[in-house]
Amino acid sequence: MSARAERRARQLARPAAALLVAAAALAAEPPPLGSPSAIAPEAEVERIELPAGSELRERPDAGATLVLVLDQPHSLPLVDRAGGWARVRLGQQRLWVLVDPEAPAPPPPPPPPADLPDGRQPGEPDPRRIARALDILGLTEPPADRLASYQLVTDVTSPRLLELFAAVATNLPPAYAERYGLEVAEPRGAVVLFTDEDDFRRYEEAEIAVRALGAPGHAGNGVAALFVGRRAPLEVAPVLVHELTHLLNRQFLGDGLPPWLEEGLASDLAFARIDRRGRLEPHLLGGESRLQDEPLLTPRGRPQRRWTVHLTGARASLNLLLKAHARRQTEPLEQLVSMPLAEFLDPDRRTLHYVQSAFLVRYLIDGDDHQLGPGFRAYLGALRDGGGEPPLARALEVSWQELESGFAAWLRHQRL
Repeated sequence: MSARAERRARQLARPAAALLVAAAALAAEPPPLGSPSAIAPEAEVERIELPAGSELRERPDAGATLVLVLDQPHSLPLVDRAGGWARVRLGQQRLWVLVDPEAPAPPPPPPPPADLPDGRQPGEPDPRRIARALDILGLTEPPADRLASYQLVTDVTSPRLLELFAAVATNLPPAYAERYGLEVAEPRGAVVLFTDEDDFRRYEEAEIAVRALGAPGHAGNGVAALFVGRRAPLEVAPVLVHELTHLLNRQFLGDGLPPWLEEGLASDLAFARIDRRGRLEPHLLGGESRLQDEPLLTPRGRPQRRWTVHLTGARASLNLLLKAHARRQTEPLEQLVSMPLAEFLDPDRRTLHYVQSAFLVRYLIDGDDHQLGPGFRAYLGALRDGGGEPPLARALEVSWQELESGFAAWLRHQRL
């Protein structure tokens, strides 16, 4: 066989070889030290012997999702224990297996929060905010229409825009659940949608915590408020996603999330691509990147044309982050995730904190071949279950140095 024929044969064999590698990935050895998912050397890791037929699940619960059943005995690294359950590492996954049925069960998650002081359930809208919106809009009672499962208060009459927003509100909860690994029941809350920005700002005047931010929307006490203004529907849709994600966070993760996570989750989904039917594609970046022709005059008055790249939405935010990171103006990740709210909202740094938090969340889910995703979802699950905030790096099983270098390398490969 000629050398050229041999090269061709090797190329044809690569897809089959890739399938074999993917099939063997679950049983693969851990990556080398220094990679984002590295663990201690093999000799320092406790292992557990599992017989064939062992059932590996997402959580230490017999009713949790069954991921796989071992078809042969395995010796796997032990990560954690909870009652009679052991958490083991299988490839890049961390899964739970019941090893001692007689052991006491791990404590159940705490019950949902009790009624709020004014009798509302978590997620239900504050009637005072609804009344204030009705007064500003000159309405005597809320319209009968709803935005998916949300109560809707609005003076917007465009059927096209309302249909788009209803689709977004319908598609967001399942996207949130899938991306963050959280169970989401029927969302509660209300959307106050103003046509004019001036009406929105009047409504905002009573919100002491946010009125100085000049944001295009805000959410609190079960109400997401925003305005349309002169923007195109697909420019407003990410704002709706951002504010509704805050309501989902409060309902299903609780109050008191660290600022980077509260805003990072909301901005991560707001940065997703949204199509004209209101469908979210969280793994793809929204916004636009296009060439724009700008007519200019030379110093001698001669016409000249210059082409510039015009970025909007999430792509403009990514460009801001890339420039700040190149200039070493971003926060160290360990400092960002422990930053108190007042510092996070510092007027001179607020925008960059929001953007860096959003792309950190995107990295934890989508970066490094999704190796960090299971650990990040487990971190969110621990917050949901009320056990306090676990250290992020420990939940991901990486050092801060590894996380910092992995995030920086991932950022350098992002395309505008």
